[in-house]
Amino acid sequence: MNNDSFDRFLDVALDLVGNSWRDAKREFVCGIEYNARSVERNDNLSRAALAMLDGGLSAEQTTAMLQKHWDLRRSEAIPFVASAQRQIGSRQ
Repeated sequence: MNNDSFDRFLDVALDLVGNSWRDAKREFVCGIEYNARSVERNDNLSRAALAMLDGGLSAEQTTAMLQKHWDLRRSEAIPFVASAQRQIGSRQ
């Protein structure tokens, strides 16, 4: 192998390693961002349910509001309402 072909081989190898590293880094950062958004969304849903129940809405109305405005299924909204009810109950 002469110097030119070795240089080309090194360039290609470094490009492959560099691209793999960039892709892995991008996937890692995207994963962190996704998890942060998920945690923030759940926190906001919990606060919304707590505010609605604390404001006098029934559990059924709160569930309906979460379904409508947060685009949740009933099965997804119920745990937030139940958690908010426990928080309100523990304050009394």
